[in-house]
Amino acid sequence: YDGTYLYTFGQRSQVPIDKASFKYAGSFIEPYGYGPSSIFAVDKDHVFLYDELVEKARPDSFVALSSGYAKDANRVFFRTTTMADADPASFTVNSSTPFQASDRNFIYLNGVRVMAKHDPIGKIFDQYSTHDRAVWYQNEKIPGADPNTFKEIISVMRWYAKDKNSVYYRSAVIQNADVQNFVFLGNEYAKDKNRVYYEGKILANAE
Repeated sequence: YDGTYLYTFGQRSQVPIDKASFKYAGSFIEPYGYGPSSIFAVDKDHVFLYDELVEKARPDSFVALSSGYAKDANRVFFRTTTMADADPASFTVNSSTPFQASDRNFIYLNGVRVMAKHDPIGKIFDQYSTHDRAVWYQNEKIPGADPNTFKEIISVMRWYAKDKNSVYYRSAVIQNADVQNFVFLGNEYAKDKNRVYYEGKILANAE
């Protein structure tokens, strides 16, 4: 900020800033894997995420909730995008997994509505969910995953998971992994009875 414009990585904001009313509205550094850091700011006429305008946001009622989510009296936003279905009055962010949020009607992952809040079949995990007869990693459907037997394998960011047939790292199947004997070791290492893995990939010559 030079008193007239915001700058981020050499990019200048689209509009000049009103210096008298300019202030920072929220700065977030999320844990690794939970999303990018962010800095929100407002003046009397605008809301910014870094140097980008948050279109239609009201500065007088704007509240930053996490690195991705924010709201004002009328709308909810994921970064600079309006979440059309979200209800600002009841919208809250999950404090332990900040890319997850909910309002009185729906659950959201990374700004996308994924399931009804009171869906009797759907489940929400850390970075996974089961609904619509499928399994999802964040907003990505995992082909062939079984929602009835799906569960996470506890890790720092919960990127390993399994069902009755397969083991997964994020949304990818770990080919030939042994479902019954697969365990998490820490720092994204895991093993089964035959192999050691790092970030879902086989480590050659590891014991």
